[in-house]
Amino acid sequence: MVAGLLCALAGPVAAADKVALISSTMVLERKFKLMQEAARAQGVELAWTQVDAEGEKGVARVLDGARLVIVDAPRSEDQALVERVAGAQIRAARLPGVGIHVMSPPVRLRPQGLPPAQAQRVFD
Repeated sequence: MVAGLLCALAGPVAAADKVALISSTMVLERKFKLMQEAARAQGVELAWTQVDAEGEKGVARVLDGARLVIVDAPRSEDQALVERVAGAQIRAARLPGVGIHVMSPPVRLRPQGLPPAQAQRVFD
C-alpha cells in the first residue's frame, strides 16, 4: 500500500500536502507508522487515526488540512465502526479518497471522488 499510495499521490496530492488515513485498531499501527515514514520521505504528510482509539477528535485532527482521505477498514465491522465515528466528518470534508476493504469482497476498493485507476494505485 505504501508504494501505491505514493504513486497515486501524484494527482490529487503533491509534496508538502497532507493525506488523512482513517482506520480502526484491527489494523496494526506499525503499518501506519511505516507508511508515514515513506510519505514523509516524499514530502507528504500522512496523518492517521484509529477511530476506536481516538474517536471523533482523532478524525478531526487528521482531516484538518488534508487533500485526500484513505479509509482502511478491512472487515464489515470495521467499516461500520468508521462510519459511526467518522462518517459525518468524512462526508463534510468533501475530499477525494478511497475506501480499502480487503476482507470484504466483492467491494475491496471503493473510490470516492477519484478516478478508478488512481484509486487502484492506492490499493496496489
